Amino acid sequence: MRSRDVLLVPDTVKPTAMLKELAPAQMAHVSPTEPIERTGAGMTDDVAGQVIKAEQDRIQCLLDVDRGTYDRLHAAEYRLCNPTGTVWTKAEYLDLLTTGRVAYQELELTGDVDAIVGTDVVVLRYRCFIELTVDGADIPRHEAWHTDVYTNAGGTWRCAWSQATGIMDLPSAAS
Repeated sequence: MRSRDVLLVPDTVKPTAMLKELAPAQMAHVSPTEPIERTGAGMTDDVAGQVIKAEQDRIQCLLDVDRGTYDRLHAAEYRLCNPTGTVWTKAEYLDLLTTGRVAYQELELTGDVDAIVGTDVVVLRYRCFIELTVDGADIPRHEAWHTDVYTNAGGTWRCAWSQATGIMDLPSAAS
């Protein structure tokens, strides 16, 4: 992770109207190699950092198939929408991982992590390289966008929704 953008969401903004009401001035750019810039929102940058760290731990637990960390970092209502459009529940995804039907060889962030930070919700977006096996079929290394929604329940940030979208290199249109 090189840096992240933090979008500050006022407590008064309703999530359904959030994208229409947010102004560009609410964006803050933070680099891990520089001191965290305070933007008037108090702990917003710290929350973004905590959730990004949780996402890094979640990625590692998927590689390691670490059940304890998986359970701690995934909300009971967790859903993954994978690049094929298939949606898995928390229990279904864990079963696929523990039985080896889904096995990650690589999950590696390729750049910045963007964060939208609200009171009890944080949305992360980033690109990463993925290489995996699904039901015995090797899925070669490719790049994908990931969007993850974290919710805060009782002081613990857990991933509630994930979506992965494959990035395809399309040929340029003929001029």
